[in-house]
Amino acid sequence: MAKEIERKFLLDELPHTLPCKKKEYIRQGYLAVSDTGKVRIRQKDNRFNQTVTKGLGKNREQFKVELTENQFESFWPGTSHCRLEKTRYNYKWKDHMIHIDQFHGPLDGLYTAKIQFGNETSARTFKKPSFLADEISFDPRYKNHFLAELPAEQRKHILASGITKSLIGSIPFIREGGEKKVILITKRKEKHWIFPKGQQERHMTFKQVALMEAEEEAGITGHISGSPIRIPYEKMEFTCNLLAYPLEVKRVFKKWREDGERQRKIVTIKEAYRLSDRLSVHCSLQYLEQFC
Repeated sequence: MAKEIERKFLLDELPHTLPCKKKEYIRQGYLAVSDTGKVRIRQKDNRFNQTVTKGLGKNREQFKVELTENQFESFWPGTSHCRLEKTRYNYKWKDHMIHIDQFHGPLDGLYTAKIQFGNETSARTFKKPSFLADEISFDPRYKNHFLAELPAEQRKHILASGITKSLIGSIPFIREGGEKKVILITKRKEKHWIFPKGQQERHMTFKQVALMEAEEEAGITGHISGSPIRIPYEKMEFTCNLLAYPLEVKRVFKKWREDGERQRKIVTIKEAYRLSDRLSVHCSLQYLEQFC
């Protein structure tokens, strides 16, 4: 059985040049969310159900039961702390179906697009159309239960325009035979292992900033080998956006601008997961494994 792979993107508005094949109104809320599972109720047009999810990742189990409208409405007040509403539009673009969610209420202005692929090759070689913006496939903030309880002060960061005044970085990797290795550096005053990143610079493109920071912080040069992803970066007591570009490294310098302030390591992807506890690093590694 083929493994189904999903990629997710932001966009500024609905693609009005494409004909909509289907439109559905959705509202869903969570009666319980924990580290071990969640209980969700959902309305999709005139259909209602309750889903109980146990476990995480590949080991999770799901149980779904249909509800009547009266049953759904009796449960709905219990989701007041964690709910969302959206309209889903289904579009055909070339050989792909694109499912676009337009969110309402507190999340008004947010549009996300989901595309499913039958295999890894088609997912990896996908060239996104111009109406899609940043990829968010590995950003946990765009999971429905996170969006449903997202703090008000974080909502501006999840919009397509929310990269303004955020960080730009790279995911440096080297191909050795059939294996990829990554280059990690330490933060200046801490031993946390991260990828190179920095603030936006005036009169420089995002790509130029990513390449500059990689050379200054890690002493590496190369070329951008794919589209960037948007991921969360925890900075002090708040979370901002990091736009990370895959960077295929061609040269590693023995001496570089910040070699006295940082350590540098070339490790396998598996070792990088163990070495770093940063969410931004783990999101980047997932992207590198699947789509680069």
